[in-house]
Amino acid sequence: MKNFEFKSQVVTSIEQSKRLLELGIKKETADCRHWAYIKNSKGNPIPKRNQKWVTRIGTDESAQVCGFMAATFIPAWSLHRLMEIIQNNEKQISYILDREELTIEWFDDGGWKNKFFRRIENTYDRMISCIEYMLKEGLINPDYLEEKK
Repeated sequence: MKNFEFKSQVVTSIEQSKRLLELGIKKETADCRHWAYIKNSKGNPIPKRNQKWVTRIGTDESAQVCGFMAATFIPAWSLHRLMEIIQNNEKQISYILDREELTIEWFDDGGWKNKFFRRIENTYDRMISCIEYMLKEGLINPDYLEEKK
């Protein structure tokens, strides 16, 4: 049996996840989690250099623990979830995603507008840049955003 070595990314990286949170995307919109134990079974802190991060599908923030172990969680988004965020149900938005480009189109002020996202190597970074642009243009569904303080 042949062993395939796919290089595709499953969810946003920790850095990409933090970027989405900084943009104001609600953590509740994530469909996955990165997590790591931060305290061992005796309740002693685990140094950052020894923390092992893993990815878990789903939004449950429980982790199997024994003793006084504790875990920390960072939301993560699948590519499909990012696509859902881009598709705003309140506005007519369409997108075309291929290996080299992401194009979004929307109807506004009586006509169609579009924006291209090129020269961004990683598909996830391309999607996040698109979300950042859409936030500035008011195209993201406000239900997906943290309330401004």
